[in-house]
Amino acid sequence: MKTKILIFENEKIIGETLKLMLLDEGYLVHVENTVEQINEIIDNFKPSIIITARRFPKLTVIDIIKIIRQNALSKNVPIIYITGSGEQRKEALDAGANISIFKPIDINKFLFSIKSFANLN
Repeated sequence: MKTKILIFENEKIIGETLKLMLLDEGYLVHVENTVEQINEIIDNFKPSIIITARRFPKLTVIDIIKIIRQNALSKNVPIIYITGSGEQRKEALDAGANISIFKPIDINKFLFSIKSFANLN
């Protein structure tokens, strides 16, 4: 079974770029540009890895991570937090993110992280 990666990214170009890169590596990928129905999306897609951006109009990354961790299907799913700054990095890790990656994304480190988490499943 292929690893399923769910991406929450409000910048469409970044989300689509990550999706194309991960599809090229053989992963199943779903991108969401909003986080208004996080639990429904998780319940339907059943991701093996979740990638989330720092900020959305109504929720912070801390809110998003807490919702993900409260869902029975995603409470143990690895979360990669992507940020353009160090803002909220510690808080995101404390809330349950497994790692944080800074923009601009180092593709090799990013793919290594994905492969590492995929091998855990």
